[in-house]
Formats: sequence, structure tokens, C-alpha cells
Amino acid sequence: MSLVSGTTVKITTTTLHYLKAGERVMLDGFAPSAYNGTFLVLSNGLNSTQFEVTLKAYPGPATNPRGTVMPMYMQNRATVHLHGGDTVWISDGTPHQWTSPAIQNSSYPQGVSVKYVPDMNGGKEPRGTLTFFYTNNESARLMFYHDHAYGITRLNVYAGEAAPYLLTDEVEGDLINGTDVTGVNPNNLKRLPGLGIPLVIQDRTFVDNTTIVGQDPTWNWGTGKRGADGNIIRAMTGDLWMPHVYMPNQNPYDPGGANAFGRWDYAPWFWPPAGDLVNGPIKNPYYDPVNAPWEPPVMPATPNPSMGMEGFMDTPIVNGVAYPNITLEPKAYRFRILNAANERFLNLQLYNATNIISNISVTAGGSGYTNPGVVITDPYGRGATAAAIV
Repeated sequence: MSLVSGTTVKITTTTLHYLKAGERVMLDGFAPSAYNGTFLVLSNGLNSTQFEVTLKAYPGPATNPRGTVMPMYMQNRATVHLHGGDTVWISDGTPHQWTSPAIQNSSYPQGVSVKYVPDMNGGKEPRGTLTFFYTNNESARLMFYHDHAYGITRLNVYAGEAAPYLLTDEVEGDLINGTDVTGVNPNNLKRLPGLGIPLVIQDRTFVDNTTIVGQDPTWNWGTGKRGADGNIIRAMTGDLWMPHVYMPNQNPYDPGGANAFGRWDYAPWFWPPAGDLVNGPIKNPYYDPVNAPWEPPVMPATPNPSMGMEGFMDTPIVNGVAYPNITLEPKAYRFRILNAANERFLNLQLYNATNIISNISVTAGGSGYTNPGVVITDPYGRGATAAAIV
């Protein structure tokens, strides 16, 4: 393949290609490096052997006119995995059982493992849809379903593609209704106060366009205003922020030799250092010996964005709402709690904020959980008693 230098680059392939206008492609192996990266295929000049892309910057004359062009998966791909379900593999929502919207132009409209249920719609579905069969072959329990698409599960779940999946049965029905169809409730007592109130808990961090430049000058995503090169020039308040920079534990240029914000070891700065790296340290554009002496003159040559293995956000979200509240009566309640956070473990506690409740007890931890055995008593000894059953 050959190319002509310029902001708009025409690429001629040595064999027929099947790229579509508007499709994302990855260029690799060209020089200068400005030719490489992820781009959109332009509609003009598109035929079976040629297509055009617009580079983010003028790269200068090509010194290596041969490289590779790879079609990319769509960013808005998704699937559904029932976590904890007794599900056959063709309906399990495995990482390569994803699909993208029917209107998208892509050589990869769906994952290679997509299989339709044979007796649903004749075993075929329109493009952009998936069919799944869940056996529900289990006793009553709270499960959850979430996106599981290859490479972007963490992003889709963080954006909210996760929800509870409640499975009930006759045993639970007897305990709720005060019946004894199954023989587990001979005294016909109403032991459970209904199916319960769902609490889906996540943690998120939101962008503030008045502070994001100082907090994270490398932030380049979201719904904010974009420049001619496609980069964000003004972030939008309310966009979701995600860790995206590889932060090493070490910083040999810091007086303490460590990075206060680091989370992972970086081989060249580790002891003993590792050699023969493909991507060693590179010049750090944020280095300022006067105003930012803690910035090293070089930094790891890791991609941005990098996939952060852990991310702990600063705002709790319950059922999609930040800091929600609910008004309860002085009676027993049942909460069905789902931790849908990407990384964070939850240490849930109850606090007596007023003197209207004399006693709060947490009982019956539920399937797979131990009884927390927590009792918080109002020191004033006034008001009614409330029990929470989870």
C-alpha cells in the first residue's frame, strides 16, 4: 500500500478491502508516527482498493510508505451477561457475543461468538439484536446482569449497563404471603416483608469543566466542545471521568523516590530495573523544574488511555442517583443490595441520625451471606423499632 502525505491521506491497498465510509480503522507500521493510530474512513474516493483518512496533524513526507490497515471494533458494542445464572453458552453473553447498532458501518458488526437461540425467530435475528435464553433453573436469589463486551466491559458497566435480576420461587412466596404450599412455613407466618427494595450501588466521578484542566490536563473525552483535530477543548460538566493514565509507584526524580499517586510498578524505575523494553521512558511534556519540580523530565511511554486496573471514584450512586434518600415507616423492610461498582468493596453501615428510632437491627443476611448482627440503639430510648432484612 502507498500513501500521499498531507492532512488527508489516500491509502491504496494491495488487495481488495471491504471498509465502509465512516468506519474506524487502525493504521500501523507507517513512518512518521503521525500516520499511525485510529481514524475514520472518509466517504470521498472510497472504492475497493482505495480509501482516505484525515490525520490529526500534518506528518510530513512519508519515510515508510508501507504499513497495515486494520478494521476496528465499534466502540458502542454491547452484550448482556447474567451473572450467577445457569445459562447455556450461546446465551451467556461471553466477551465475543456482542453486537453493534444496525446503522453502524463496520466490517465487524458483531462478535465472532454470537449464536442465536435455534427456536427463537427461526434462529435468526435482525442485525443489531441478540437473543438469549435464561433457564432460571435455580432457587430464589438476587443476581445481576451487565454488559460483557470484549475490551470495554469496565466502561459500559461504569456508564450504568448493570441491573439486578431477581429470581423468586414458591418457598420465598410462602415466607412473603404467610402460606405453606412448600411445607417450609407450617405456622403460616409472614416472615419476609415482600420482595424488597433494590439498592444498586456504584461509585462515579463527574467532570467539572471549571476544574478539570487543573485536575487532569490530559482529559480528552466526553461530550464537550471539540476542536478541528477531534480533541476535547472544553469538557462538559457532568460527564463521567475515568482513570486513564498509567501511574507508576516509582518516581526517581522525586525527593522521596516515590509517586504519591502511583498504583503500579514501572520496570525501568523498579529495582532491579528491567531492560530491553519496547517502550521505555520518553520526554515528559509536563516537566517544569520551577513550577512543578515533582514532574520527572521523562515519563513512561505507556498508551493514553491506558486501562487502569483499579479505579475508586468519589461519588456514591444508588439506583442511578447521587446521594438519594427514601422515607420509611416504622416497620420491617427488606433491601436487595447489589454492588455494581467496578472495583470498590462496600462497608455498609446504619446510623441513627435522629432520635425518632429507638432500635435498628439488621438480620437474615440472605443467600451466601452471614448475619451481620449489628444493633444500633438510640441513647434516648424514644420512638419505634425498625428492622432491616437483607
